[in-house]
Formats: sequence, C-alpha cells, structure tokens
Amino acid sequence: MRALTAVLVLAALASPATVRAACPADVTTQRFAAPGRYGVGVRTLKLVDTLRRTPPHYDEPGSPERKLTTEVWYPAPSGDVSQAQRDAPLGDGGPFPLIVMSHGYLDSRLGEGVYARSLASRGFIVAAPDFPLSNGAAPGGPTLIDLPNQPGDVSFVINSLALLS
Repeated sequence: MRALTAVLVLAALASPATVRAACPADVTTQRFAAPGRYGVGVRTLKLVDTLRRTPPHYDEPGSPERKLTTEVWYPAPSGDVSQAQRDAPLGDGGPFPLIVMSHGYLDSRLGEGVYARSLASRGFIVAAPDFPLSNGAAPGGPTLIDLPNQPGDVSFVINSLALLS
C-alpha cells in the first residue's frame, strides 16, 4: 500500500509533460481507418470453458460452463479492408500479435469491428468474445453480476487461440 501511495504522489507531482502519452502529431482517425498492408479475414469461434460456470441471474438458471462466442479478425492475403473475408486464409508474414478486445456493458463482440478490421489489416489478430451475461443479447437480459468472471474469460480465449495456432 505504501508503494502505491508513493507512486500516486510522485505521479501527482510530475509535470504534465512527463505524464502525458507521446502520440505522433500526424496520427489521425482518418489515418487509422486507412487500410494496412493486409486484407482482413474473420471467423466466428464457439469457445466453451467447461471448467468455469455461468452464474444464475434473474430467471435464468445459469450453466455449468461458459459459452464464449468469439469473433476473430486476422491478416488475410488481400482484399477490401472494409469487408472482412469470412474464413479467408491467413496472410503471410506471421507470427502475428494477439489483441483481445473486450466489449462494454450492453455491447457485443461486433461493437468495435471497425477497429478490429483496421488492426487486422496492420498485422494483428483481434479476438472479441461475447461475455455471457453482460452483452446486450444475454439470455434473460444483461447483468453486471458476471463482471468478475470476465478476466478469466479473456484468459480462456487467449489460451484457446494459442492452442489453435
């Protein structure tokens, strides 16, 4: 606790130039949206974590497992970046770094697809799971009760994709 307090005090005393993020001046939304060197492929994976349960909520009984429908965007050989190619082959030049994109409350795995496509066109694999109880289409309605389980969901997605590679 003392170390955390010391870090916070030092951060508060630091000049704004020291604390702010360094971002190139020419980086813009338009530049980010411009296509990278790859086309974009996309796949939908039905991942099931049989070691962790989904808790009951509202009138829903819960489940002994966690179902994580996951959208995966990845570098493909070529194509229109605005339209990802379903089940396209993986592009050359890997290995490609993995980014796991977590949706916000009431959103879904598809909510930030434009960012995922842009990142995939630049050589990243982007995995976005639907969290079982906080996505907008959760059976019985979304709930915040499941938020503590989401870090484990992200870990499961990472491990599952590592096994697939």
